[in-house]
Amino acid sequence: MMFLSLLFRSGRPMLTGALLTACGIALVAVWALTGGGHGAALLARFGTLGTLAGAALMTRTAYRRRHEPQPPRPETKRRTQAGTDRLRPRRHHEQGRPGAPTGGNSPQRPSPSFRTFTGLACGFLAQSGKRTVCGMLTGAGLSRLWSHDRAHYFFFCARWNPDDLGTAAARLVISLLVPDGEPVQVPIDDTLFRRRGERVWAASWFHDGSAPGPAKTGYGNNWVVLAVRVRPPMVAVPVAVPVTAKLVIKGTMSASRLWLARRMVTRLAAELSGRRVHVTADSAYAGEELKELPGNVTWTTRLRSNAALYGLAPERTGRKGRPWKKGDRLTSLAKIAAGAAFWQVTVTRYGKTETIHAYAFTCLWYYVTGTGPVTVILIRDKSRTGHDLALITTEQNPDPGQVIERYAARWAIEVAIEDAKQIFGTGQARNRTAPAVERTIPFMLACQALAVRWYATAGHHPADAEARRLEAPW
Repeated sequence: MMFLSLLFRSGRPMLTGALLTACGIALVAVWALTGGGHGAALLARFGTLGTLAGAALMTRTAYRRRHEPQPPRPETKRRTQAGTDRLRPRRHHEQGRPGAPTGGNSPQRPSPSFRTFTGLACGFLAQSGKRTVCGMLTGAGLSRLWSHDRAHYFFFCARWNPDDLGTAAARLVISLLVPDGEPVQVPIDDTLFRRRGERVWAASWFHDGSAPGPAKTGYGNNWVVLAVRVRPPMVAVPVAVPVTAKLVIKGTMSASRLWLARRMVTRLAAELSGRRVHVTADSAYAGEELKELPGNVTWTTRLRSNAALYGLAPERTGRKGRPWKKGDRLTSLAKIAAGAAFWQVTVTRYGKTETIHAYAFTCLWYYVTGTGPVTVILIRDKSRTGHDLALITTEQNPDPGQVIERYAARWAIEVAIEDAKQIFGTGQARNRTAPAVERTIPFMLACQALAVRWYATAGHHPADAEARRLEAPW
């Protein structure tokens, strides 16, 4: 029995079941030959139990191999007697074992996960139908060469990190599409990818601005998307290239969209080695997480009308005691705008150059950004009194016109998310397990970033855009 237990733990359940069945049959045969007795009856009982247990184990193993997806076997080298190298599939019990063959991860022989990634990425971009996991395999023309288990295994338990993939995509886009020395513009927003079923990981009810009807809610996975805003040569308006995303999981730290956004921005800023990063987001992305921003990151968002603003801390008077951290609380934005002296600012936004009125002042948003001074910009666009929009930025001594243009260009991420859903088919995969759900959307967004980068640097020809404008002048 100890031998059978060790054999089962070593990863050979079918062989264990066969030996157990053989031992049971042998005990029954001994009982039949002895012709009765208490000891013989006990042998018959053990033999029957062993036969049934072995048959059940073999049946269960055969069913699992037939109906449940099995991880593909990576390839490792084996030395033959002739001295040449040939490939053999690595056994499951060798995977992850210290000292086991790695499958040849040298530059001359990429890892199995990288080969699967390139195949699925090509299939994702070439597929004209549903971009599910098997749809990617079909789009790449590999459905007859690879088992669908290999594609599912890549998202379920292959060894790769979606954060590393997003960082690599961001660095590639920035190095090729953002001029050296210029700040990196990073718009952030969240979106809902609709799903069905109670077993889908992290699926719940979230706000969905695109939902029909008065109740703007939907069921699915909510993602915080980070993009890099660039200006390709073929268009006159800024384009947002989504590079990475984080899944919102209710009941955990990941339930905070601002917390997820701050983590992604912090990692990106660390990878850019000191380059300025200008983040723009809507009013939902404002909270105490902004106190932990890196020094090379500025954050611009829409200011709530009821925000508690304070004056700058007064200078020390020389008296004993703790120094002031903030000044007196300011009045409401409406009262400030009523007595402010607005000036004219010429800005280019939404494809038009126009002159608007603006007023800026420096203060503290103490309970959000701490003791760091912020700049509030009141915009009077259509109204003759008061203000139409209030922006706040952590940038020191900013140009109000540039801040207004930067926030207006945030709309590019809305277009990028719509393109991801409607054109690239992001979110059409129907994964349910936690690792697969958390990896599929970042993989698809990275493929979208690769496609945009390729077209902007190598695939674009001016005649293509001119022909398109002639065919559809509207």
